[in-house]
Amino acid sequence: MLKRALGALLCVLGLVVAGLAVASATVWRASDTLSATATAGSDGTLLMTDPGVLDLAADEVTVLAEADGATVVVALGRTADVEAWVGQDPVTRVTGLADRTTLATAAPAAPGGPTEETAPAEPTEPAEPAEPAEPAPTDGAEAPAEEPAPTAADPRGSDLWVEEVAGEGTAELRWDAEDGRWSVLVASLDPAATPTVTLTWPQTVTTPWLVPGLVLGLVLLLVGAILLLLALRSARTRPAAASAGGSAPVVTAGVPGPAPVGPVPAGAGPADRPLTRRELRELQARGPVPGADAPASLGAPSGPAASGPGTRVPGTPTSGTPTAGTATSGKPTPGTPTAGMPTPGTPAPGGATRGAPTPGPATAGPRS
Repeated sequence: MLKRALGALLCVLGLVVAGLAVASATVWRASDTLSATATAGSDGTLLMTDPGVLDLAADEVTVLAEADGATVVVALGRTADVEAWVGQDPVTRVTGLADRTTLATAAPAAPGGPTEETAPAEPTEPAEPAEPAEPAPTDGAEAPAEEPAPTAADPRGSDLWVEEVAGEGTAELRWDAEDGRWSVLVASLDPAATPTVTLTWPQTVTTPWLVPGLVLGLVLLLVGAILLLLALRSARTRPAAASAGGSAPVVTAGVPGPAPVGPVPAGAGPADRPLTRRELRELQARGPVPGADAPASLGAPSGPAASGPGTRVPGTPTSGTPTAGTATSGKPTPGTPTAGMPTPGTPAPGGATRGAPTPGPATAGPRS
């Protein structure tokens, strides 16, 4: 039972470890690219990257500019050339990464820049107010002049750019890092459309837990499967061993020697218990079983059973059967007992040996 539970636990652990390893390379795997976005300020149509931003995360970068419903321009040049072209126009500068999806920006500076402080002028006497001049008569009122529509700076066609891309709504430029200080300028030609820039760098993503997790999971799964197979095999062989144990030979207890008793006589009792002393005595009285050797620990049969019917004691002639050294013509042969003459060593009824004196009543023997 313990082996089966341990095998099942190892199989479950192996599956969990292998699943986590696969998830670390698929579901939890980091993105192959790093993308961050920035948008120009509400009062400007220009975006510019500071030096070092283009190769901030990798040596290769993709610049994607977008402007809703307007023509957008992406121009690449050296930082000094880009700043010279922008001049005093308001521009949003991209300074780095705020997080993994957002570019850090600086607000556009006011045009004109700071001026040097000057000394205050001396006070003067106020001049007398002049009389208002009378308006000159005119034949008709003049219409007010229309204000010109605001326009956005257009960087297209400048010889300062190393590379330039323009498009309706979107424009994309790819650049590989080079020595020097480089910047990208993004411009929207519609003052009402605010441009957006997205920088994308490729990333090298590794999965260090995939192979070790798979190997460990497979090892745990294999060990668990082996334990389950062993537990199943043990469960199958246990009933077979129990059924085969009933026909095993019985060894009696209390009898000297390790020899088995042999087949149990009919009525002697169950085969899975040792013989009692009474059964051993009855077995000795019956004599050896045909086809089976009597155990050495029981000894040779003695007593009245030795001369019972059908029992032949070695050295004793049987009636009607001639033995070696016995005359068949009725004449006794020397050394051969005749009728009525007891043979020494022959057991008589009652266990007494003929020709040998025994205590008690006198034995039948030759008369002197």
